[in-house]
Amino acid sequence: MRIHAAVTAALVALVIVSLASQSRAASDSTCKADVANASAAASPAHKLLLIPGPIEFSEEVLAAAGGLATSHVDPSFVAEFGETLELLRKVFLAERGQPFVVSGSGTLGWDMVEPGQNVLVVNTGYFGDRFGETFEA
Repeated sequence: MRIHAAVTAALVALVIVSLASQSRAASDSTCKADVANASAAASPAHKLLLIPGPIEFSEEVLAAAGGLATSHVDPSFVAEFGETLELLRKVFLAERGQPFVVSGSGTLGWDMVEPGQNVLVVNTGYFGDRFGETFEA
């Protein structure tokens, strides 16, 4: 697999979050039961999802997502987005790189790669295998 510096941060972040969720769920069956019981106590009608996606969100994240939308030109959004880009540069050790945050499904990244381009696939299981096989074809 060839490595490409222009891999989208959003795709990688989505894959990491999804696979981390999947890995945590598979690591300890007693933990699954504890989490399911805690979730059921907080929300009796809710079943805990132990699948690669969609993922579970904390109450804090759900509350933030349930707030009013902010314009992409609002100074508070611009500042927060700028900080996010800086953090992505640190995560990917690309101090002078330009991260791209793309809104879409994980497979949207596939549409952003031209045949023959280099890619980096973060692989820890089935979906990572599929991504890798797709890009090698």
